[in-house]
Amino acid sequence: MYSRPDGYMDPDIVAADIQDSLERLDVGTIDLYLLHRDDPRLPVAEILDCLFAEVDAGRLRWLGASNWPVARLAEARAYAERRGRPGFVVSEVQWSLPEPIWQVGPDPTTRTVAPDELGWHTRTGLPVMAYTATAGGYLSKPDSPPTPMDTPVNLARRQRARELAARRGCTPVQVGLAWLMHQPFPAVPIFSTVSLEHLTEAIGANDVPLTAEELRWLATGEA
Repeated sequence: MYSRPDGYMDPDIVAADIQDSLERLDVGTIDLYLLHRDDPRLPVAEILDCLFAEVDAGRLRWLGASNWPVARLAEARAYAERRGRPGFVVSEVQWSLPEPIWQVGPDPTTRTVAPDELGWHTRTGLPVMAYTATAGGYLSKPDSPPTPMDTPVNLARRQRARELAARRGCTPVQVGLAWLMHQPFPAVPIFSTVSLEHLTEAIGANDVPLTAEELRWLATGEA
């Protein structure tokens, strides 16, 4: 388990983390390197300048951010443009049709795509990698016993996913993954499984087309 030091975005620590990753992967260049957390104590320019140096040294190729708020992503994008450099090419956050309960838990630095942030991603086209794409299997869970995910919003979204899945002859999980992949900007679902059955189910989401009306209905209940 990685023990996060206090100054986890200090250039020396970032450089050491990159070196460790290069050695573990046995490669000379990491194609896509994501910062696992933001450190709001540091200016965005300072963080990016550190990463640009690693790109110039050939140790990194493309940069991404994980669990960064949109305000800091926008600041990073503007700074990279002023420098004439590619900035972050992807944002990785918790995201799924059921709203992630990201405020609850031992680590308050994790983030999701808030409703008021969707417009920014749509305008900029910055892709999102959704690392809770299946919401821990919530869409396929039975109604009981209750879980912390059982908010009024999530209960309603799960029911609508079930109804649409029944009409389409697919599963609620496939509906949830298709909802992500039909966003107005690139969204890449991320999930893990040790089950071939679950993997096959997830791949089948590619064959579930959704209309704009269905996307809106799944999220809001509005026809």
